[in-house]
Amino acid sequence: MINPDLLLQISAAGAGAYGAGHALAPKKMKEWFWEKGAPEDRESQRYMGIGLLSVAAANLALSLDKNVPAATKNRTLMISGAGWIPAGANTINGAVNGHQKKKVCLPQGIAMVAGGVALGGLGLCNELQRNKKSSTK
Repeated sequence: MINPDLLLQISAAGAGAYGAGHALAPKKMKEWFWEKGAPEDRESQRYMGIGLLSVAAANLALSLDKNVPAATKNRTLMISGAGWIPAGANTINGAVNGHQKKKVCLPQGIAMVAGGVALGGLGLCNELQRNKKSSTK
């Protein structure tokens, strides 16, 4: 079983880095990811960043609290992983439809989907192993 605290910290680092970029530099994020002529929407970029930072903070706090049961941590991993999948799919969709820069957003979207599947899958595997151990005792 992989340590759920470590996985939560990895999830927090990813969400925190992505969120910080959007919250602190929405104009730069638009230049990096969006094609010229895309509508200017700094506030939604900033709010998305703040939302991701709050997810990162929650995951980090959960990973550091030793009183939280492993089941809660594993389920949070599954939920976090499930959240990365549609975000990555949306990024891939924007790249394929020409709204976002393909060379940046296509690999990023694929990585987000793969990371979401990995985090969610590892959380699920941890929970299944934990349940199997508790049922054999």
